[in-house]
Amino acid sequence: MFIPVAEASEIAANNNIAVARNKAKGIIKRMAAQYFNFISFRLKSLFLKSFLNSLFF
Repeated sequence: MFIPVAEASEIAANNNIAVARNKAKGIIKRMAAQYFNFISFRLKSLFLKSFLNSLFF
């Protein structure tokens, strides 16, 4: 009786680790996407500002 319980808990622990790893991957992907969007937005706004400044001044 003891061995199956230990195996079951080990399987459950491995499952939890896999779930946590997948969640972490999802969070990291989302953060990277947000960071990339923010950087590209900043670069676009800087480029537009410099472009408009060169036109008018």
